[in-house]
Amino acid sequence: MDKYLKSPSERKLSGPYVPRGLDDDLYSLMNYGRVGLNNYNGRKILHEPMFMNALRLLICDLRPSHIIEFGTFEGGLTSFMSDVAASINSETRIISYDIDVIKIVQQINNAEIVQLDIHQIEQYLRQNHDMIVALTGPKIIIDDIGEDSARLLSVLDPYVNPGDYFVSCGTLNEELHRSLMDAAADEYAIDTYYCDMFGENFIENPNGFLVKTKK
Repeated sequence: MDKYLKSPSERKLSGPYVPRGLDDDLYSLMNYGRVGLNNYNGRKILHEPMFMNALRLLICDLRPSHIIEFGTFEGGLTSFMSDVAASINSETRIISYDIDVIKIVQQINNAEIVQLDIHQIEQYLRQNHDMIVALTGPKIIIDDIGEDSARLLSVLDPYVNPGDYFVSCGTLNEELHRSLMDAAADEYAIDTYYCDMFGENFIENPNGFLVKTKK
């Protein structure tokens, strides 16, 4: 598996969905077509099928004890991950955070929905330090907010162990991609097995599957 691990410095922002201009048809399709029109179990899910399949295989391969998701929205991705874990008889526990949990009107199996303003993440971690530390691994942390993945990675890093994954869903944005690669440079590798499963970065989040390699 090590052959798929590349340092952030080795990987550029590449792939068919990287913006090459405002009139680029593929970029428009990616942003306004494949991503925005999908549903899962009656819940809107703002992700395209290639990413979801890569994430499904990561869950099947890793069989994580915990998935920590930031950005629940309507719970589409949460529900998808819960069903994937159930399909392989994995007792994965999902904790999903969102500033607006009113949209979640129906319970999702093995998922806990927690209201949190991501801008107050440091305060939340201080108040819940023992609980977060006690979460056994392996873990997958998913940033489905895409506002400042580098900051979120840095804040959560003390709770991330080697073999845990950090998945950023916003790296199509060039500035976010650059800042995340800088933040991940020393202790994380890009897992190209998932990023390149359908071709080089043929997913909505170029280089967005990061695995911690050092403590």
